[in-house]
Amino acid sequence: MSQQQQSNFSMDLYTDGAALRNGQWDAKGGWAVVYERNGQIFFLKDYIDSGKQTNNLYELTAILEAIRIACRIGIRNITIKTDSMYSINAITKWYWHWRKNGWRTCARKSVKNRNIIEEIRKSMGAVHYEGGTVKIEYVKAHAQNYLNNLADKKAKLAAYENPIYDYQKYRKYRKIPNNLLE
Repeated sequence: MSQQQQSNFSMDLYTDGAALRNGQWDAKGGWAVVYERNGQIFFLKDYIDSGKQTNNLYELTAILEAIRIACRIGIRNITIKTDSMYSINAITKWYWHWRKNGWRTCARKSVKNRNIIEEIRKSMGAVHYEGGTVKIEYVKAHAQNYLNNLADKKAKLAAYENPIYDYQKYRKYRKIPNNLLE
């Protein structure tokens, strides 16, 4: 198989999640996936318009969606680039301990985001079953990586577009910042 053919089955996807007013009762968020294919940059962004909204939920959602996107377009070897160490650890390290301990943390609390973490692991297993790979790699946030910065920008834009709560009372969030619209 030529290098060109092999590269058609491999892809790097950059993911990010964001939550405005993270940790507050009225937080709202969004996620984004950015990738390059055949010299073109593509992105997908969205939000969940119900339930508790956190940046960690959206970081994980972006990773799950990246796997789904790659599978839909026939990619077998997937590398997900994220700036979320929480997500990397939850999926690749803590998952095994949590599962063994009945989905309890070492502080004996229920694991947050369990459902989506299990869904990601299930999706990774399906890729592996088909002979592919899923790698999740750390990329430094807000550095000189164009695709990672674009994922960050699109995730924030999705958070602003999320209609779950009206943010007119918050001056800071009334209007989408111009830099997110570029």
